[in-house]
Amino acid sequence: MPSKRVTRRSTSGYPANSSYSAANGQLTLAGKRLDGLDVRMTVDGVEYSAGPNTTGTQLVYAFARALSAGRHAISITVDGRQSRGIALDV
Repeated sequence: MPSKRVTRRSTSGYPANSSYSAANGQLTLAGKRLDGLDVRMTVDGVEYSAGPNTTGTQLVYAFARALSAGRHAISITVDGRQSRGIALDV
């Protein structure tokens, strides 16, 4: 089985073409190879299950509680393959 590598492009605050809405706690991350049956996101050491994702270039996740203001460390795991971490400023 070919390996999948999840990649992110980083800018100051957000990865390119990504956004976060504190009003509804929705994080939209843009990248590559984000499609998979088991997609998980780790934010500041806490893992969140996003379930299956059919879009290879975007992951949308709504947190039950909004992220606090400040910098957060985020990585994505798609079907067992973890991405490099990114810093997200909220």
